[in-house]
Amino acid sequence: ASCKAPVLLFIASSVFWLMVGTILALMASIKLHSPTFLSGYSFLTFGRVRPAHLNMVVFGWAAMVGLGVSIWTVCRLCRVPLRFPQMLVMAAIIWNLGTAAGLVGILAGQSNSIEWIEFPQYATFALFVAFAIVSIWTIMTFTQRREKHVYVSLWYIFAAMFWFPWIYATVQVLMNSPYAVQGVSQETIHWWFGHNTLGAFLTPMGLAAIYY
Repeated sequence: ASCKAPVLLFIASSVFWLMVGTILALMASIKLHSPTFLSGYSFLTFGRVRPAHLNMVVFGWAAMVGLGVSIWTVCRLCRVPLRFPQMLVMAAIIWNLGTAAGLVGILAGQSNSIEWIEFPQYATFALFVAFAIVSIWTIMTFTQRREKHVYVSLWYIFAAMFWFPWIYATVQVLMNSPYAVQGVSQETIHWWFGHNTLGAFLTPMGLAAIYY
């Protein structure tokens, strides 16, 4: 009961972004074999619709549903009611605002054309703040747990909470800032970020839910 508001907000938001991403995916698919489809609108070109679709699915759908399920799982396995649920509601709102701002930025042509980090910096900052709130809350809940046995799902969730801010901050500094690297190093870092987002952020949250 203590988790109801933030968990439902995270999961309901993720379903909304999944629908948005699905519509964008359908538009991108149609444009592949019918390039004139909606060609009169510059913000709906294939080069903008497809990255918008990818980011909505990754950061709108997958990340938010993973965080929602993880919040509930941590409380359940630690056997404590949710502490300060208003903070997590605020985190969900900030994440939604960041995702919406990123979507508008991509469609407005403010993308940097690097797959999965197309969000403008103002949207990236919002996601980072929201994730920091969730991570801090997770640690606080764990330290107040009543169950001494640490179930494997908690370790997977902690892995995701540690890895994502590190890889996201690193890729932003090295590829989307005045200190960006050049040449072959860009692709190496890009590959590292993409595969770690799947393997060290989304996958651990999925495994935590499966094990539970």
